[in-house]
Amino acid sequence: MSKEHVDMNTPVIEMRNIVKKFGDFVANDGINLTVHKGEIHAILGENGAGKSTLMNQLYGLLKPTSGDILVNGKKIEMNTPRDAIDAGIGMVHQHFMLVQPFTVTENIVLGTEPRKGIVLDMKTARQSVVDISKRYGLAIDPENGDLLQTRPAFGGNIMATIRSGGFRPQMATVRPKVMQAREPDYARKGKIYRESIEDSDTRRIKEVVETIVRQESTINLSDARIIVSGGRAMKGPQGFELLEAFANRLGGAVGASRAAVDNGWIGYPHQVGQTGQTVQADLYIACGISGQIQHLIGMQSCKTIVAIDIDDTTPMMQMADIAVKGDLFEVIPEIMKELDRVGVAK
Repeated sequence: MSKEHVDMNTPVIEMRNIVKKFGDFVANDGINLTVHKGEIHAILGENGAGKSTLMNQLYGLLKPTSGDILVNGKKIEMNTPRDAIDAGIGMVHQHFMLVQPFTVTENIVLGTEPRKGIVLDMKTARQSVVDISKRYGLAIDPENGDLLQTRPAFGGNIMATIRSGGFRPQMATVRPKVMQAREPDYARKGKIYRESIEDSDTRRIKEVVETIVRQESTINLSDARIIVSGGRAMKGPQGFELLEAFANRLGGAVGASRAAVDNGWIGYPHQVGQTGQTVQADLYIACGISGQIQHLIGMQSCKTIVAIDIDDTTPMMQMADIAVKGDLFEVIPEIMKELDRVGVAK
């Protein structure tokens, strides 16, 4: 501590009503700490109680949201560790503090970081992070690195963005088929461990009441290379009979928007979108689907998107690689005739 003369009754360190917030999360709430010369204090608490946060404020690594820090009775602004050292405060950290922690951008591009000479090209790196976040629907707050997680709420009627401010690490799950699968590396080897489970073990944790085998006339959407999907404009189950014939001609599967499924025109296993399946087909043909965000999230990674609709202003028609304006009940039969003409097998 400082060597200047200090009244023995004056605390050498005093922290008054310290509050520290990270966004809406309160890490320290009105904390008071008083230390007199010659005293040894131990601060106890469970993980996440805010002990390290409090000490980091005393050492100038963090700045309090509100409250005062006094050394030898004098109020000190601890803006940096240098301020703490000048006031006679030293600290041994539980983690190495020789370098600043990596930012979100630096962590994501680690190993593939763009460079200008020997220096990290931060502008290109940030843009790379933005591109990745858009591709996978995992937005990142550029100010504080919070992960912004978008998911359906209220039965899929709205899309909610969830922020977990003040919590680290942050993780989120993504839907199947959101990311392109890597090519298999057959040179890599692994060991498979097979564990046996006694029948007596399973009887204690579950009871099989009934087994229902779902019979589907179409292939699994997640494995389909070609998908023909229909929306509200199909007008009813008969419209999906046309799509099934079209899909069979192409060797594909039939998909649907949530509106078509909710109306009972086709079963839920065919639903594509945020509340259905996420697909990565080589060819996705959207028939009479306007393109609500919930649906687009489930099929936007398809390689080629074709939209057929009488309204060319819909989001689906705008994003499609090929947009066909017209009555789908006229366009699809014409396409099927053309397939017959060029010899595409049924």
